[in-house]
Amino acid sequence: MQNTTTFDYQKSLSEILNISQLGIVILDENRKIIWSNGQFATWINENTENIEGKHWSSLPLEAGDDEEKTFHLLNKERNQALHLEHWQALLPSNPNYTAHYFRAITFNTPEGDSPSVYSPIPKRPNWIQFLDYEVSRSRRYQNPLAILKVKLLMFDQDELCSVPVKISNQLSQLLKDELRWADMIGYSQSGEFLLVLPETNKEAGKILKSKITAAVEQHIARENAGYDFELVYGEAYWRKGDSSGILLDRVRESLVDDMNRLTLQLQSE
Repeated sequence: MQNTTTFDYQKSLSEILNISQLGIVILDENRKIIWSNGQFATWINENTENIEGKHWSSLPLEAGDDEEKTFHLLNKERNQALHLEHWQALLPSNPNYTAHYFRAITFNTPEGDSPSVYSPIPKRPNWIQFLDYEVSRSRRYQNPLAILKVKLLMFDQDELCSVPVKISNQLSQLLKDELRWADMIGYSQSGEFLLVLPETNKEAGKILKSKITAAVEQHIARENAGYDFELVYGEAYWRKGDSSGILLDRVRESLVDDMNRLTLQLQSE
């Protein structure tokens, strides 16, 4: 007599996803996390329960290119960046939810591009290397160094909506116009821009934020009068003992704080 086994795929589905080598995150329409699997939680050193409800911007992930095909994972608990290939898809059963998939990859860099303080300035193939280089300079010479995060929020009749690629590109060009040749921008399709600003202290950072806000009001808000726009900022300035990961953690926290401030302000109006 032949024994047959019935596989209960629904019961095992969560287990299968959790042991997958892919990191998986599901976001709602407001880019808040409603679910993540075990691999992704392990990468960011968190429990899955603690990740749920967090905003995407609070995660230690930074886009490696404008199309978000790669991400770099770096925070105070990870000295070396973890490089991730990324793709996403809408959930057919609920198009308001987006599934994001990540796969760890080896990120090869040309020999000689090490951010060592003894090497010449790198050719800046990516902002991660550039940031590491500038942190090394600050540690050696006590030079000021700032990181800003700039995020443009767009509202249609008080409802938050996605920023079109055209407007995101406009903001990208505005930032390039306002920055110096020595600065570097990392950005993504989601409209979140990371600015690495050597030789920049708090006072200079404050002036730059004012210039960016004025430029957005003049060139974006006026040309799109049917919508409301708000800029939120994250900022972090190098302090003795800071690593790249610590700086990035602080700038993420600062951005989320500013987003929460704006949310409370809008709710009280």
